Amino acid sequence: MNIIRDAHGAIAIEPLAGKIRLLRDGATGPRPEFIGAANFLHLSLSELVITALAANGITRAQLRLIAWWAHGEGYRWIYAERLPGHSLPMATRRTARPMLDWWEIDLDRVLANLPRPAHA
Repeated sequence: MNIIRDAHGAIAIEPLAGKIRLLRDGATGPRPEFIGAANFLHLSLSELVITALAANGITRAQLRLIAWWAHGEGYRWIYAERLPGHSLPMATRRTARPMLDWWEIDLDRVLANLPRPAHA
């Protein structure tokens, strides 16, 4: 498990299981307490799909950490499907197929103006 944190949030990445965990503030230890989780799939060398995102309020800080991690792994885009009434910070809605109405994060655009976390 790879834990990535900064002053504003923390996530844990389990690459072999394709799991992202959103960690509770101050959580420590080898299996820290988490408040949300998602699965991730490699769609292509540059595209990452996040599925089954279940979180009690994903924060922008946690999403920034996911974005920096994905960018560091070589991804250019993140796609995620959300239930009606739920959005995704930093993302825009896709208006064309494939993945019509899914949320899309253009990592190069979003991260261009964000400071890189110390541990990402």
